[in-house]
Amino acid sequence: MLSFNLTLIIQMVSFLMFAWLFNQVFFRPVVHHIQERDRYLAEEQATAERLIDEARKMRQEHDRRLREAQAVAQALVDTSVKESQARRSERLAKARAEAQEMILHARRVLESERKDVMGMLKSEVDGIAALIADQVLGARSGERSREGAQA
Repeated sequence: MLSFNLTLIIQMVSFLMFAWLFNQVFFRPVVHHIQERDRYLAEEQATAERLIDEARKMRQEHDRRLREAQAVAQALVDTSVKESQARRSERLAKARAEAQEMILHARRVLESERKDVMGMLKSEVDGIAALIADQVLGARSGERSREGAQA
């Protein structure tokens, strides 16, 4: 059997004192330090998650604003394109109307000049016809007078 002698009791007391002292000097500060580190890491992780959430929200807000700005820009571009097409159509219609007016004016001028030329040609033709008629009649009357003189 085991005998309990004084050495065993002293060793047990020494061990308990060492364990208590070791706990006071080493384990408690280390455990306290580990707990502090865990608390600090938990706080930092919570802060990091909060910052990540804020960054995600900011990114979503940024994306939303960017989409809105793109929509506004696209609307402005569409409006500008429509306005420029309307101005182009208006200018084209105006140019066509002016061209049509110029064509009508040119036709009127040509018709007027044609009438003037036709009138001048008719006068010249009438003059030439009268001259030819006079010459033909003059030649016939000259022949008759020659025939009457010869007969």
